[in-house]
Amino acid sequence: MAEACDLLVIPTGLSLDDLDPAVKLADALHHKHGIPIERIAFALNHVGDSVAELEEAQEYLSQKPYHVLDGHLPQKVSYSRAMDVGLSVIEVSHRGLRTQAERLISSIIKRAIELQSK
Repeated sequence: MAEACDLLVIPTGLSLDDLDPAVKLADALHHKHGIPIERIAFALNHVGDSVAELEEAQEYLSQKPYHVLDGHLPQKVSYSRAMDVGLSVIEVSHRGLRTQAERLISSIIKRAIELQSK
């Protein structure tokens, strides 16, 4: 499946318990399965209230060869409740949360377009 994808988005939380397996997955996709590095991107998900933790995770991933998408999804009940009833993260009722989700999704679209133009 990964070989057929134009862009592989790996969601990850901010803790090393989340980041390390996500990076190992990306490494395996690249080194064992030949997926080009530029087609692998990380999306920060379930982000808590700590700005320091977010910055540390971004710094950690910036040391890796893979793309880190702009934006993130915070850990909010509104997102999980929306998905429980079949809605997407951009269909939440809270405007600020919709804006955050749209930023991440726009980053995914932008990255996919960049890869297609190569």
